[in-house]
Amino acid sequence: MAKSVTLEKRGLHWKTQTLAREHFVKMLHRYKRKQAVLPGSDHDDLLALLEIYDVSGTKRGSGVASFFLDADREYGGTTDCFYVKRTDGSSEDFSVHKAVIYTSQIQNKK
Repeated sequence: MAKSVTLEKRGLHWKTQTLAREHFVKMLHRYKRKQAVLPGSDHDDLLALLEIYDVSGTKRGSGVASFFLDADREYGGTTDCFYVKRTDGSSEDFSVHKAVIYTSQIQNKK
């Protein structure tokens, strides 16, 4: 059975994880490395997903100032991912793939 993903804060719903991941992968491809995600729809979608995914608050830290795209340090720069730029100036990577899977799992518990 397909597992859906909902970002209630944004009024977004996808019937499957695959459709939700496609939404965020398309978003990844709209940006270049080091490019900031400007306030608006993409920023708001990322924030809504992060708020569900980051239960412990470790990704958000002091608070989210913005998002930007850059090389994923974990994979030696061979892939891109979004980063959370915190209000204190520090940053932390943010896997939309992992976030979508986690969000779907907690929303579809039975």
